[in-house]
Amino acid sequence: MNKKARVLSNKQIQTTIDKIKLCCPDYQIQVSDIRNPTKCSVMQFFGNCIYNMDQKFSSLMREEALEQEVFPQGCTQEETMYWKLLKIPTLLTEEFALGDLYTFEPKRLNKLMFVTTRYLLFSNTIIDYMMEVCNSVYEARIKGEQNEARLDEAKQKKLDKVAYLAEVKEENAQLAKLAASIAPQYETTLHLIAEWKGRDKQSREQAEKLKIDLQLIESEIEVLKKKENQLKSKVVPEKEYKKLHQDLQALISDAEGLEEVDNNNGLLELKQNVDYLRMCVQELKSFRLPDELLNLSNLRIHFKTEEQNLEYQVAAQKKEQAEINRLNEQLERELAASIAENEALKTILKESTEEAMLKESKAKAEYKSKQYEQQLETEELQKSIAESETEYEKLQAVFLQKLEEIGKQQEEVRNKFESFPKSLQP
Repeated sequence: MNKKARVLSNKQIQTTIDKIKLCCPDYQIQVSDIRNPTKCSVMQFFGNCIYNMDQKFSSLMREEALEQEVFPQGCTQEETMYWKLLKIPTLLTEEFALGDLYTFEPKRLNKLMFVTTRYLLFSNTIIDYMMEVCNSVYEARIKGEQNEARLDEAKQKKLDKVAYLAEVKEENAQLAKLAASIAPQYETTLHLIAEWKGRDKQSREQAEKLKIDLQLIESEIEVLKKKENQLKSKVVPEKEYKKLHQDLQALISDAEGLEEVDNNNGLLELKQNVDYLRMCVQELKSFRLPDELLNLSNLRIHFKTEEQNLEYQVAAQKKEQAEINRLNEQLERELAASIAENEALKTILKESTEEAMLKESKAKAEYKSKQYEQQLETEELQKSIAESETEYEKLQAVFLQKLEEIGKQQEEVRNKFESFPKSLQP
C-alpha cells in the first residue's frame, strides 16, 4: 500500500508544471526534471523562486535590490538556500528540511514545488494588489499636491484680479478727479461764451445804430449839396460883380471926360451907352438880393466847415466801424476757438468717462466671471481632494489590513522557526 501511495502520475507532475509556467512563464522545466530530479535542476528551481520573490519585494519597497542577508560563516550553498526558503510559510507546513536539498524523492519534490509555486502565485497576487494600492495612494498624493498647487494658483489669480480691480478703481477715481478739475474750466468756458455772445450782440446792435446814423448824415450831406448847387446857380459870383462894378466906374469916368468932346466924334453914342450903364447901375442898386446871397461867403465857409466835420465824422465812423469789425472778427475767432476747445474738452471728458466706465464694467464682468470660474474650480478641487482623501483612506485601510495579514503570516513562520532545533538555526 505504501508503494502505491508513492507512485507519482504524469498528471500530477503536469499540474505542478502548469503552476510553475503560470508563475514563471519563461522558466524551462519538463516532466523528467521532476520524475528524475538532479541536484542542479532542484537548486536552479529554488534559486529562481528566491530570485523572483526578492524581485517582487524590492519592487514593492521601490528599491533596486533588497539588503543582503548575513549568514554564519561556513554555510554551504544548500544551507544558505534553506534559510532563504524558510521565508515561505507553506514549506514549513510541509515540514521542509535541509535534507530535502540533498536527497530528492520525486513525489515529495513535486509537492514542495507545487506549494512553493502556489505561495509565489499567492504572494505575487498580494504584492501586485499592494503595488496597485501603493500606486493609487501615490497617484492620489500627486493629484492632491497638484490640486493644492492649482488651488494656490487660483488663489493667486484671485489676488491678481482683486489687485487689477483696485487698479481700475484707482484709475476711475483719477479720471473722476480729472473730470472734477475740468468741470470748473468747462463752466468758465460756457460763461465766457455766453458773455462773448452778449458782447457780440451789443456790438452788432451798436454797429447797426452807427450805420443808421451814418446813412442819416450822408442823406443830410446830399440835401445840403443840392441846396448849395441851387444857390450857386442863382448867385452872380463876387469876382464878376466886382469886375462889372469896376468897369462901370471906369465907363462913368470915361463918360465924364468925354462930355466935352465933340458930338461929331461919336460921343453921343458913348453917352447913350453910359446912360444905359447908369440905368443898369440903378437897376442893380434897386435890385434887392436875399440875405442868403449876401451871406454866401459865410455860408460857403459854414458849408465847408460842415463838410469837413462830416468828412471827419465819416472817417471816424469808418474807423470805428473797422474797429468794430476787427473786434467782431476777434470775438468770432475767440468764440470759435473757445467752442472748439470746449468741444475738445467735452470729447475728452466723454471719452475718458466712457473709457473708465467701459474698463470698470469690463473689469467687473471679468472679475465676476473669473470669480465664478474660480469658485467652480475651487469646488471641483475640493471635491477632488475629498474624493482623493476618501480613496486614500480606503486604500490605506486595505493596505493596513494586508500588512496585518502578512504580519500574522510572518509571526506564524517565526513561531515555527523558533520551534526548530537550535542546531538548525543560523
